[in-house]
Amino acid sequence: MADVCIICLKALDKKDVISVCSGKCGSVIHLKCSEMKESEKKSLIECDQLHWMCNKCDKVEVSTFTVNIINKFMTTVIQLVEQVKQLEEKIDNMKNNSACKCSSNITTSVTELSELNANPSIPSSKLKQKNKQDLNEEEKVPKDPKLALRKEKVNITLHRGKYSRTKDSQVSDQTTEDENTSMPNLTRQLDAESIYSESDSKETETKEFNKNYSEVVKENGNSQSAPQRESNSEYGGWRTAQSSRRVKKKAHKRNEMIIGMSQTSEELVGVKKAWLHLGKLQRDTTTEQVEVFLKKNFPNVNITVSKLESKGNNCSFRLGVDFAQKDTLMNSNLWPQNITLRRFLFPRRVGILPQ
Repeated sequence: MADVCIICLKALDKKDVISVCSGKCGSVIHLKCSEMKESEKKSLIECDQLHWMCNKCDKVEVSTFTVNIINKFMTTVIQLVEQVKQLEEKIDNMKNNSACKCSSNITTSVTELSELNANPSIPSSKLKQKNKQDLNEEEKVPKDPKLALRKEKVNITLHRGKYSRTKDSQVSDQTTEDENTSMPNLTRQLDAESIYSESDSKETETKEFNKNYSEVVKENGNSQSAPQRESNSEYGGWRTAQSSRRVKKKAHKRNEMIIGMSQTSEELVGVKKAWLHLGKLQRDTTTEQVEVFLKKNFPNVNITVSKLESKGNNCSFRLGVDFAQKDTLMNSNLWPQNITLRRFLFPRRVGILPQ
């Protein structure tokens, strides 16, 4: 390999970027001295498969680089052509399959239409469904509402209490007579017949029964002292009413408390106390220390102290004092700095440490 650039005729250095001719001459040039573009120079440096040839060798021989590129392009073109053929075959198959499916559906629909045109009557399957629906509707709604009757058994109490309602489709005359003889004076268990209506909704029933309930109770109460009424009814002339109101059990009163009102001179005397919350004390403060502080600063005030549970870094106490002496503690300037004093609000569960 020559030691001089054939273009600038300067000596080659190890630091220079050079390019060697791939032809027979084997001449060397500085890459900066060539007439190539910057992109071509960059690709020539980075790609090992690229080769450079001088003008003399280029005229005699064809660059191997161009031959390789042409061969690669040809192979890629052949592969692409094969892939295109495969895709065309797949598309043709999909078209044929879809056409077959559509044709089968079309033929079935055409045959059904032809059958309907030939026989315009309703298909048997639809006719069966329609008959079933008609039968269900006939079962739900009776033809003559006067003939469709039901019997209901109603318990009505004339005093303050509960009443219950039960439905029984078959009630014999013997059972009703036994019930009338065995029931107490204040309660009557009655059976009556009520007529079905097409609009048998809960709202209409509750409105009618609520309206007639008070009237029926009055009539039943007035007829207790009178002899047995003459009536065509088989239940002694009693009218019945059905009420939608339900008497709920009253919940037991919680947290009941009474306050004494009697003024006596006995030993048992009630004291009205005020409870205060003393907070933001150090964690290690004890009940004895607080009591000593209170006796020293408030000697004339009787105060009870109890330590409370605390989850933080501070501790707190509950103070009990006579209600009349509450202001002496609340308005005092003897409390240490950063200590809080406020009214104590009793939660549902108050945790007090054992003394």
